[in-house]
Amino acid sequence: MKRYLILLLCLSLLCVSLFSLAVSADDSVSSIPMKVGLYENSPKIFTDEEGNAAGFWPPVIDYIASKEGWEIEYVHGTWTECLTRLENGEIDIMPDVAYTEERAALYDFSEETVYVSWSWVYARKGVNIESILDLEGKNVAVLRGSVNVEGPEGIKKLVSTFNVDCVFIELDSYTEVFETLDSGEADAAVVSKDFGNLHEADFNVVKTAILFQPASLYFAFPKGSSSTFIERVDYRVKELKEDTDSIYYQSLERWLGVSPAGRTVIPPWVKWALLGVIVVAFGFAVMSFFHRSRAMSKNKELMAETAERKKYEELNKLKSDLLSMVSHELRTPLATIKGYATMLVDYDEKLTSDEKIQSLVSIDKATSRLTYLVDQLLDMSRADAGLLELEMDPANPAALIRQAVAEARLRAPDCSFEVDVPAEGLPPVRMDVTRIRQVLDNLLENAIKYAANGKAVTVSARLHDGDVVFSVTDRGPGIPEHELERIFDRMYRIEPQAGVSAKGLGLGLSICKALVEAHKGRIWAESRPGEGSRFIFTLPLGDQENSRNVAKDNQNPRR
Repeated sequence: MKRYLILLLCLSLLCVSLFSLAVSADDSVSSIPMKVGLYENSPKIFTDEEGNAAGFWPPVIDYIASKEGWEIEYVHGTWTECLTRLENGEIDIMPDVAYTEERAALYDFSEETVYVSWSWVYARKGVNIESILDLEGKNVAVLRGSVNVEGPEGIKKLVSTFNVDCVFIELDSYTEVFETLDSGEADAAVVSKDFGNLHEADFNVVKTAILFQPASLYFAFPKGSSSTFIERVDYRVKELKEDTDSIYYQSLERWLGVSPAGRTVIPPWVKWALLGVIVVAFGFAVMSFFHRSRAMSKNKELMAETAERKKYEELNKLKSDLLSMVSHELRTPLATIKGYATMLVDYDEKLTSDEKIQSLVSIDKATSRLTYLVDQLLDMSRADAGLLELEMDPANPAALIRQAVAEARLRAPDCSFEVDVPAEGLPPVRMDVTRIRQVLDNLLENAIKYAANGKAVTVSARLHDGDVVFSVTDRGPGIPEHELERIFDRMYRIEPQAGVSAKGLGLGLSICKALVEAHKGRIWAESRPGEGSRFIFTLPLGDQENSRNVAKDNQNPRR
């Protein structure tokens, strides 16, 4: 009996041991290795004296890892090395990345904003720099590949806008940027406001009044990453932000000096305004496709089963592509508005009057971009439904061209323009002046974008066979022959060429076509690769009363 008890005890101990091993093995299996980029940008993220990841970001990453069962391995490198590894899929996550359209083509981004920052221009003590214009002839130290250098509102764009000629010294860390400024090799430097606030006392540098580039910072992932993976990160970030006692706010307060108790809530009107813009924009997109779906349903009765299926699949793809494109295009101006609005609300007392005005100007520009996108969606919807309203009145074609070119000169001071109209003038044409200006403005914007440096954009008008023939000519790279037939198709964008990226919704030329045809005119393009492109449209001189497309909504047309 005693032997049986001893045997039973041994078996029990064996079972306990096996169970412990199983649990341990299960824990090791469930641990998911995750490589995270690490670069030197204190106090946001850096390597401490013991070689460990430190700063604002690592505690947030460690929290997410503990909740999701990750085993974090930090991969150290320069900023550009980290981004290259992310693009090549050598790391799984890169923190502290600002969103831009160019980066969105290379990486996937989280939806939740983790932090909002901006940039300062610093000068070496004794060097007087009070505005962007003072950078003329100066050497400026910058972080290679940073959004405050290459971004849409980065320092390179700013100096280009003001025709300021300076030399950029591109370095691999903000520490090197300040060291170069301190040593006298550079006259000015661009750093993030958090790095500057922490380290400005360590160097012979002074903060200037030039504040720019508010940027919402996200987690970035290799292109094509699992949507579920990204959604889990967003879920955990949102979870942290909703708890004012979380490690997120503890890290904010410790490293960046932002206290949750002192946080100012963005005014409700700002949130509702942003939400309203998004709802209106997507509403127009949905309305447009509602009309397309209704028209397609009538045609289904006349199509064979295979053709019906093909048409339905194409429509679904078109809808998916448009919604994706709209979301992509809206994100950049919305991020700009949110960044500057947050800065104005949270740092009102710390900002100078010039900084506040500069912020409001940036918000105004981003709002104008949103308005333009929404107007394009509205015009597309009206064209689909046959509800384009034209207010027809006699107008002088030559005067209309001169007015359009005069305003284009203000928008693009670096571009030269030529106006070519008959000296004796042109007869008046019945037209909707606002809509034809919209056509001219759209063609001019395209010409400016593709015009070669030093080459003029020419706008002309001639009388020919009872029509007034308008044309806008650039002398840029031209359009490949295989694309000429499709450039007026909805959502079609010319392949990027000669350093010009294909941006926008791809609706501009299709809207031009709808507006010209509503006037009983024609529009087409001619081009030779390497020699430029010419966009031509006609308006008839005859009675155009029948060309009015009476609207049911009596709204005034908008440009």
